[in-house]
Amino acid sequence: MKKWLLTFVVALLLMPSMAVTTSADELQGLSLEKEVREAIALGIIQGDTQGKINPKNEVTREQFAAFIARMLKLEPSTSQVSFVDYTNGHRLSREVMAVVDAGYIQGTRTNEFLPNDPITREQIATIIANILTEENLTASKRITILDSDKFGGSTTIRNVYQVYAYGISSGTWINDAGTEMRYSPKNTAKRDEAAATLLRLNKVLLEKPAVKPPVLPNPTPPVTPKPEPKPPVVAPKEAYTLAYVKNGKLVQGDESFKNYATALSEMTKDRNAVGVYNKNKVVAAKNGIAYGPTAGKVVTVYKNNNLTGQYTYQEPGKEMKIISNGEKAIYVKIGDTLGYVNADHVNVLPYESVQYRDYYKVATNGMLVHYPKSHLNTTANTYGYVVGPASPSMKSGDTFYSLDGVHFEKIGTKQTFVHYPYFQFQSIRTKTNYTAEELDTFIMSEVQRLERTGIARYADASKKSKLIGLGSYLKEVEEKHRVNALFILGAAIHESDFGTSWNALNKNNIFGIQVFDSNPGAGAMYASPERSIDAFIARYMNDRYAIPSANLLYSNGAVPGNKTIGANVMYASDPHWGAKIASKMWTADQFLGQKDYKQHRLAITTDKSGATIYRGPSTSSGTLFKYQAKYLGHSGYSGYPLAIVEEQKDAQNRTWYKVFSDELIEENGKYVEFGWVQAQDVKLISE
Repeated sequence: MKKWLLTFVVALLLMPSMAVTTSADELQGLSLEKEVREAIALGIIQGDTQGKINPKNEVTREQFAAFIARMLKLEPSTSQVSFVDYTNGHRLSREVMAVVDAGYIQGTRTNEFLPNDPITREQIATIIANILTEENLTASKRITILDSDKFGGSTTIRNVYQVYAYGISSGTWINDAGTEMRYSPKNTAKRDEAAATLLRLNKVLLEKPAVKPPVLPNPTPPVTPKPEPKPPVVAPKEAYTLAYVKNGKLVQGDESFKNYATALSEMTKDRNAVGVYNKNKVVAAKNGIAYGPTAGKVVTVYKNNNLTGQYTYQEPGKEMKIISNGEKAIYVKIGDTLGYVNADHVNVLPYESVQYRDYYKVATNGMLVHYPKSHLNTTANTYGYVVGPASPSMKSGDTFYSLDGVHFEKIGTKQTFVHYPYFQFQSIRTKTNYTAEELDTFIMSEVQRLERTGIARYADASKKSKLIGLGSYLKEVEEKHRVNALFILGAAIHESDFGTSWNALNKNNIFGIQVFDSNPGAGAMYASPERSIDAFIARYMNDRYAIPSANLLYSNGAVPGNKTIGANVMYASDPHWGAKIASKMWTADQFLGQKDYKQHRLAITTDKSGATIYRGPSTSSGTLFKYQAKYLGHSGYSGYPLAIVEEQKDAQNRTWYKVFSDELIEENGKYVEFGWVQAQDVKLISE
């Protein structure tokens, strides 16, 4: 941990602002007046631009992170902000990222930081527990917490035991014996309350006993040794060294260089040189992969080599193809996207040293099976899931590499194939052909199947799963909000493990909404699974990810997609999130009678400046909406997907397609369901 400073401890209580003297009226009579005045006396608590301390105002997550950075005297971070709702342009971003880099606070599963959300008592306890643990203050004192069911999980309850043991924070006592209390974990923290909490933390840190060195016996007077001759000065070994692959292992060579540029130049001249080392770390490879090496820390992919402008992000362990090397930024391919990653945030491996990779295989029944791989472990891939039918050109037994699940390279050959799995690229604006009763039948069949496996987490799944009986509501939402019911179900199955996850069972949260990577038990709580569906549609699909007029960072097409197309670009760090949802949709469709598969022809826009959707099959019909300019990927065919329902010719013999409208345009009390696009502006992608 970095050194901390007394005069910074309570700084996390207030917004960063000009130092001013508070009026007595503001603090007079407060139950915590003494604590707040002590913070002011230390010059830590500052007022806002009007000189107000605002002791009863809430503290936001951004403010709290910045104050923690000052309390611990962390060096402002130079890391690029990797959260989708927070940028380096924020005034506090360098302090916030210092705390993120230190591991004291993290974002949500959807890579949001939620900077303006008020911080809760539960979250503060977690951060303080992290600080105590870093200082080797790990005492814990159990107490009966009557509202333990309101916590995000057992981890945060243990955090409260820890901060309670040091007298830093407690709840409301229920009995005189002091053995039971309510902690109110979801209550937000006020500035005066936080002041008192942090002054107690400050006291604990100041009183931490110093570790004294052991006193050793010294029976005889010390003898001053004679000075030994100084060793000859040896020139330091140069920083960068070429490496080679021999028998599948990397072997460091003899040639060394003063700087990265020279070493990289020499590497590209030598066909056998596959890496450049800096202190035994591979930092470049002519042909290889890069991946995030730290569990829980995503890798951001940027548009520019100065690491600005975000394309997407990816969970650690998932591979990216190296296109070219740089000392600060590495040019990689992720999905169909070419972008830059921070060289300090990834590990590099030449292909020759990679024992197992992410791959696809065509099964004997013609199904395309994906075997995902995480390079955070060195074991072979054992888990696979069916994406859907393989392309007719892909033969049984063939194996493939693919970064985006669309462009495939047959292993051991130079053959390439293009295949868009149907449900992964079908618009969520389409409607499923299945009834509410049929959806319920599929759900019950699946949870009963899981129950029969004997796996502990699926015990009583047919009774406890939060997906049971949702068919009617899924169809209601489909009709009202224009989001395909089978897609919603597929996403819920994937995110909640068929409605049996901890968040699903305890919080009715079947989409993992606001779940933090550092604490899987955290996340939003809903009164019912139906309210969780409402949030998934209103806050995510119909607010960001499926709306062409939304922020382009989120809006990359109204399909599950991959890391270049659709919701998967920014909704999930897992590059296969869209494929896994498509897999669930395929499974349901097969069980229920194959009514949805290829019910529409699919197309994708091909103009990087976007495309115009008209009201009718002519340019004179008027514009319904326009897609924004979009990066089309390395292939040039990663535009916006469309689902076609009809084809017509106009008076000039031009072909037009009637397509589902991605935009939510309300006219005469109902949404406009369809629009028209010229065939010349799209490419057909369904076989």
